Amino acid sequence: MQTNASFSSSALFIRGVAEALRSLSQFDAVVKSASPDVQLMLTKPLDRAWWGHRESISLTQTIGSVGGPSLVRLVGKAAVQESLSSVVRPLLSVLLASLGDSPASLFSRLGWLAQAALQGVQFRWISYGDTGGELLVEYPLPVPAEYVAWWEGVIHYGVERTARQLQAIEPRHVGGTLLFKVQWTERLRATSRA
Repeated sequence: MQTNASFSSSALFIRGVAEALRSLSQFDAVVKSASPDVQLMLTKPLDRAWWGHRESISLTQTIGSVGGPSLVRLVGKAAVQESLSSVVRPLLSVLLASLGDSPASLFSRLGWLAQAALQGVQFRWISYGDTGGELLVEYPLPVPAEYVAWWEGVIHYGVERTARQLQAIEPRHVGGTLLFKVQWTERLRATSRA
């Protein structure tokens, strides 16, 4: 493993996390439980353009200690929905219109879409047909188990964004590697694009 390996989270994503925590009425509890660095991260997310992996990991662990994996999952989904989608939404619409309105279209281009949120993380999508595949997320260093829940939230958002219903997520986590086997239904009749 490289000694200089790192990743970073954008101010926009961290602001989205703070807003998600507020919308879930968990902001104060997380800030109260957080280290001074994470408190600064949440209360003044735009103080830096990019936040380092140490702060990001600590933030994730703090959210997990307050509300467990279910809160991390909800915050991951809401952070994408509330913040990044305002930046990426026009790109998503063009992408889905031109390349197909399916979760696979999003997941296969996640590296490109995630540039506004993450640096130093690699993505790979392997399609297993019209209703599933595997998403590989590779961090340059080990990440805690709570990162599985972050990505489950992102996956939920992506599947729902394309008017599908998630059927199953089977995660595997080893060190900095997260692998998700994902299955969804065919397109739902009534669509909502939040």
